[in-house]
Amino acid sequence: MECFAKLMTTIGFNLEQECEILKANGKNEVSEQIAKCWKSVETMASGGGKKKDQGPVVSNRIKFMLQDLMEMKQKDK
Repeated sequence: MECFAKLMTTIGFNLEQECEILKANGKNEVSEQIAKCWKSVETMASGGGKKKDQGPVVSNRIKFMLQDLMEMKQKDK
């Protein structure tokens, strides 16, 4: 997850722009996959838990890293 967070910090903005371009051209699959990925990040950043719908348990360090990543994503919009 740490590598994912670092990667998205570096290329996330460009990736989101490319997804929007593909979506505008009728290629929704990529956009849907990215949306699923962000939903997973949101679930893990919100705490996770032992129940299936709460997602995996992650350390506080990773949780805060993912929260920072989501905040950065919101600022880019």
